[in-house]
Amino acid sequence: MTYLSKHTKKTDASNSIIIQEDRVVLNTNFNYKAIEIHYSGDLFIDSLLPSDYAIMKQNNKLLILQVNTRDENLSDLFLYNGKCTIRKATLHNLGDSQELYINTESYVNWNNLSYRTDIDGNTTTQAWENMTTYWEDLSFTGRNDYVDKKVYKPINKDTITTSGTGFGTRVVDKQQEEFEIQKVPSRVNKRDKNIFVVGDLYTKGSRFKIKGSDEPYQGDYHCNTKTGRILTGKNFTTDSKQLVPIERKD
Repeated sequence: MTYLSKHTKKTDASNSIIIQEDRVVLNTNFNYKAIEIHYSGDLFIDSLLPSDYAIMKQNNKLLILQVNTRDENLSDLFLYNGKCTIRKATLHNLGDSQELYINTESYVNWNNLSYRTDIDGNTTTQAWENMTTYWEDLSFTGRNDYVDKKVYKPINKDTITTSGTGFGTRVVDKQQEEFEIQKVPSRVNKRDKNIFVVGDLYTKGSRFKIKGSDEPYQGDYHCNTKTGRILTGKNFTTDSKQLVPIERKD
């Protein structure tokens, strides 16, 4: 799943993809028609792009295609849940491409740079202009789905009681048992959203007909990139009908 270009410009800070705490955004003046992203980790996304952008996600790669003909450079790409570690990102437009600088400073600034803790454990806030930490030197996992989980320590024999049924089944008194709180990845909302439908498309009546009918269809339509189905309407509703291509007669 690669969008080939003949000429590739090297990365620089003025063309960057920014990993924030809950979303991924672009900062570029390059007029792109496609975005190619290589990532690692269990990344689940919720597209922030209009419905006439196609998104394909496979084998730790994202390919975002601008289906419309508008001249626009949108910055907000998607919200994410899970681990967002982008390894490489490139913008494409016909024969030209632009590699992107992978920037995590927005997340790191908020979580690590806005305060300082001294040797006695006292925490004070820092003025941005007085910070000396280099953003590039800070580690960032890109994971935003941690939740608190109780992890119980080995059972103390004094907290074990024996029930009178079930062949002497032992029951642990959780109120007396010691535990610690650990951060673990959540298992909730682990699915992609708003990436399988390309909508807000229009046909003049020469390409499709409603399935089961011989009449050409003129109007709005959308397609599901996961199932391959083409349906009437800008976006899916219960009234949407399946479209099929009109067979051309030679």
